[in-house]
Amino acid sequence: MPVVEEMKSLYKVYKSMQVDMGEKKELTFIEKDFKHFPRQSDNTDKETEEIPVKEKPSEAHLEEKIKEAEEKAQQILQKAEKEAEGILEKARTEQENILQQAKDEGYEKGYSEGYQQGELKGYEEEKGYIQEAKDLKQQAYSEREDLAKELEESIIDLSIKAIEKVIDKELEKDHELLLNLIENG
Repeated sequence: MPVVEEMKSLYKVYKSMQVDMGEKKELTFIEKDFKHFPRQSDNTDKETEEIPVKEKPSEAHLEEKIKEAEEKAQQILQKAEKEAEGILEKARTEQENILQQAKDEGYEKGYSEGYQQGELKGYEEEKGYIQEAKDLKQQAYSEREDLAKELEESIIDLSIKAIEKVIDKELEKDHELLLNLIENG
């Protein structure tokens, strides 16, 4: 069976993608290069024309393809390295930002807590100083009252003596005053 006729018969099989040979089987299409197969022309005498078969590639051609593949691989590696460097740089920048943010937050938290603790400690110390001042004030009032009680009798005695002296002096000057006092007496 010539190739063209075989292809025509396979066309129907290929088109349906399933062949029923007792049980169904799935066909997969494998692409082939049919350029080297002889083709039949549309003429009825079925003349075939030959298509030249590609020759085996030369060693130089293969080396050139290998060199191109190596260059392409090198370009891909360089591109991947650049992308990796970019990713690493981005990660470093992000790390620095996170570190700075954590440092700032830690500073703010420490400052705030330290401020609150200092304020509380200052308030407690101030409360202590105020209480001490109140105690000193109370002690001063108490000592003043005790001193005033102690001095009260002395002041009264001193006042009486001072008045007696004043009266004596006045009586010495004016005897009539003494007689008036005795009469009113």
